[in-house]
Amino acid sequence: MGFKRGLAVLLALCTLSALFACAASEGSPSGGMWSDSESVAASNFAGASSNAGASSNSAGTSSNGGTPSDSESVAVSGSTDTSSNGEVVGSTSSNAESSAVGSESSVPERPTKGGELVVHYLDVGQGDSIFIELPDGKCMLIDASISKYGERIVDAVRALSYDRIDYVIATHPHADHIGGMEQVLKSFAIGCVYLPDVSADTATYIGMAETILERDIPAEVAEAGVTLLSGDVQAKFLAPSVIDQDDQNRNSAVLLLTYGERTFLFMGDADTSIEDSLKGDIDCDVLKVGHHGSRTASGDDFLRRASPAYAIISCGKGNSYGHPHEEALSRLQACGAEILRTDLVGTVTVRTDGKTLTVETQGEQGSESSESGVGDTSSSESEPENGLTWVLNTSTHKIHRPDCRHVDSIAPKNRAESDKTVAELEEEGYSPCGTCKPSDVG
Repeated sequence: MGFKRGLAVLLALCTLSALFACAASEGSPSGGMWSDSESVAASNFAGASSNAGASSNSAGTSSNGGTPSDSESVAVSGSTDTSSNGEVVGSTSSNAESSAVGSESSVPERPTKGGELVVHYLDVGQGDSIFIELPDGKCMLIDASISKYGERIVDAVRALSYDRIDYVIATHPHADHIGGMEQVLKSFAIGCVYLPDVSADTATYIGMAETILERDIPAEVAEAGVTLLSGDVQAKFLAPSVIDQDDQNRNSAVLLLTYGERTFLFMGDADTSIEDSLKGDIDCDVLKVGHHGSRTASGDDFLRRASPAYAIISCGKGNSYGHPHEEALSRLQACGAEILRTDLVGTVTVRTDGKTLTVETQGEQGSESSESGVGDTSSSESEPENGLTWVLNTSTHKIHRPDCRHVDSIAPKNRAESDKTVAELEEEGYSPCGTCKPSDVG
């Protein structure tokens, strides 16, 4: 059975279950079966056809550091067609594009990236959503946070002049990763959706699945070994390699994206058990930290292998889970990564031409943009401020003012001080922090 056929069978079962739940709750205060705050009750899956691969499992809040209450999930049986070079072959349905808003014929000229790959870690509260602009003008979206941020994600993509998203990845069925996905899928022409071979009997997942089927959007399994892109830009799934029936976080689609000399690793909500199972070279420049900085992710062994220069944590200010947890922050600091949190600096944007790396943040007020370059050898023409001592991160080669908030996150072994000018330090391969903006003129 093909993956979309399996999805259709599953959806029929989920919808029937939802109707049962709605009838049972008729007259109750909550009443509605489509509330994102309550998971839809599963009913009588024991007699379901084995072709649907139905298998209920709990995905509720547990000791794993906190997840939304998507309480029941069922596995979808499916298959992935691959070409001889291992690249996934998507559906060629003639109406797959026209069924989505903004069909190919109405799409404006794609933005010219000038050889840049740009990754936007969007500020979407206690959830994940990452929009990636590829050098060839195509684009990718990883996750869509909770439903309230769907419009913000759509607006962010449109503001960058895109009416089509070529690759959409739903890392796993939890509502803080796919909550806004239905709105996204209805707002753009979509090339293909990639999602792990699991699902959930929840309003959020059903809404996304219905949209995929109604709009005839090509859908493929996201699993270890599947290649999305090859050539100048390479993208490959590292996980999941097996399906966990007890913890949806462990089914997260983990993606490794490489452009030239620069590599990005996107962990979804994968925990340390998945981190330890990843095969091959996972060394990266930028890490999207797993599970919003939960203590259940970012293990020491994994961080030694990944050795990121930057660690991006997507989380909501004052969230009830306490993310990021101090244990994870301590491990990230010890590995020498510069930590950037969306709850503190807003959207984080990373640009690379395959050699240099530039990081931009909104700043604490969420409005001003600041930049910091890795490998940027430009020098300041300003005169230095006499007697000012800079704090250096010898791992990320960043220059900080002594009172910069990032200074506290630098591991002692990677911290140094210098009274050289910024221009002199830039000549040695260092670059100014984009938050405190050290300058030779004060």
